[in-house]
Amino acid sequence: TAGASTFEITGVQLEVGDHATDFEHRSFGDELRRCQRYYYVHSDGALYNNTTIGMACYQTSSTAMVAVHFPVAMRARTSMTVWSGSNGYQIYVNDGSDVLTGSTFSLLRDGYTTAQINITSADGDAKAAGLLANRSSSSFIAFAAEL
Repeated sequence: TAGASTFEITGVQLEVGDHATDFEHRSFGDELRRCQRYYYVHSDGALYNNTTIGMACYQTSSTAMVAVHFPVAMRARTSMTVWSGSNGYQIYVNDGSDVLTGSTFSLLRDGYTTAQINITSADGDAKAAGLLANRSSSSFIAFAAEL
């Protein structure tokens, strides 16, 4: 129509070379798994606040470790991005919770199917275990295996 500024198209498949192949139909779930090989948001407080991230184990009273399992194998070793504001996370332990104020998250071990997060300046009991959870709507932990 005259003056229209929107052009919508769907069902397009780009090909390299001189010969076209059959159109490839992928389910949403299959496409999501393919994307998660490159980038995976494990914990997003904006969507699911107070969600369990993983089991935390205090190595000392100021250091905890958490293992994170990926839903699909990453395409390469990962890097991690963590929202680093104060009071974004807590560890539920011993009939209470330790709010991780000013704690630093670092990627201790990265792999294709799991990652190990080290949390320093945590305030807990050595050798205690608990559940790490986000406690802020702006907290998130994401992993990337970029090209």
